[in-house]
Amino acid sequence: MTTADLADPLHPNYSSYRKMADAVHRGLQAPDSAGWLTNPSVIPQPKLFQLFQPSGGVSAGLPGAAEPVE
Repeated sequence: MTTADLADPLHPNYSSYRKMADAVHRGLQAPDSAGWLTNPSVIPQPKLFQLFQPSGGVSAGLPGAAEPVE
């Protein structure tokens, strides 16, 4: 990229965004062809009522959860 690829002194213009996207796409083609990339796994989302106890405390099973204050 050169200064001709800038819309202003700081931001890229449309064609430079296209150049960056093409470079990223080329960079992802090799690991995809090698079989290193797979589809993401679906992680089930908990329902809201499973996250919070009726007392207002956060369920202890969640990462970083605090114990409810009695």
